[in-house]
Amino acid sequence: MFEVGDLVRSNNAFDKKHQLGVVTEIKEKVHLKSRGTAAIVMVYWFEIQESDWEYTFFLEKLDK
Repeated sequence: MFEVGDLVRSNNAFDKKHQLGVVTEIKEKVHLKSRGTAAIVMVYWFEIQESDWEYTFFLEKLDK
């Protein structure tokens, strides 16, 4: 389960611009047939200094 303040990175190891971010908002949970249950969260990406909505199944939570 993702929470506001969690440090995250993209599951795509080749995506160097999205390797460290922080969850700033949790919008809603959704169910997608191909992926199952996920949440839509706002992530602030430090490298590009921008925020973007992401599905949690594209993210990996980093241990604090």
